[in-house]
Amino acid sequence: MKTREIRRMPLCAVLVIVGISSAHPPGSEKIPLALGVAQDGRRGWEGILKREGYPFDTVAQLQEAAKNGKLASVRWSALYLLAARAGRDALPVFKEALTDQDPETRTTAARLLGAFGDRSGIEGLRRDLALAPRQGEPDPNLVKLQGDQLRRAKSKDFTLLRHAIDAANALSELGDASGLELAARVALESPVGLFRMGAITTLANLAVHAASDKSVLAGKAIDPEAVLVAVAQSETNPRVLARLRNDTAKLPRERSRKIYEKLIASPHPTEKDREMMKSILKLYDREAKKQSKDQSAEPKKQ
Repeated sequence: MKTREIRRMPLCAVLVIVGISSAHPPGSEKIPLALGVAQDGRRGWEGILKREGYPFDTVAQLQEAAKNGKLASVRWSALYLLAARAGRDALPVFKEALTDQDPETRTTAARLLGAFGDRSGIEGLRRDLALAPRQGEPDPNLVKLQGDQLRRAKSKDFTLLRHAIDAANALSELGDASGLELAARVALESPVGLFRMGAITTLANLAVHAASDKSVLAGKAIDPEAVLVAVAQSETNPRVLARLRNDTAKLPRERSRKIYEKLIASPHPTEKDREMMKSILKLYDREAKKQSKDQSAEPKKQ
């Protein structure tokens, strides 16, 4: 199904997020995702700094690595560690990192600022969102290239699209729907499973924000929930479907039920995931019956 019919984060951060989603039951998230990644991924971030020879025992050392680390992975790892160790005291460093030359570092800074309620990274994220080659559509100029030129051009497009998906994801965490169209296209049409996973998370975040604030999707022609339902019907990769299952848990129950039902009916999820979703729906039913029973037992007002 085509879109007209209806972060990536750094890879190690993506793996941390998958771990968080799998480890905690629906509704257990009590802190912003970026801070959860910062705290739960501390060993990974420290490992990157250690491997590259950067000390990380003090906040001052982390600030130095975040500002002057030679590798982008060092700089954004130091930002996550600062979030975990220094909290709000690291906000000035995050703000400075919004102008970093590396898109992943800029996105990390904006994401961490947003976790502390600071939305000053939004404009930069929107600029990085515009890096997407033709907003995810194939570039007709590529047909003119051959050999190494074609490979380099495709690699550049791949990298730009990855950064744009990162930006769309971070924007969605802040309740900004600028990346909605790109996320819908990628979720339904990208051949790259990791890209589809990032797009699914973007769509789920926007659906959650829109459930409590209708202005989030004001002027948007695409319904993120409808796209998620379409993904549930068309996706074949079990890992991508597992991401959809986890992200669906963020939605209000009356909205998540339809997606779970489509996933259960699909032949593509693993049996373990299918049984897990059936259990979730049974839990929904039990709690709905209990709520109905409690309400009927309440004394009627005279």
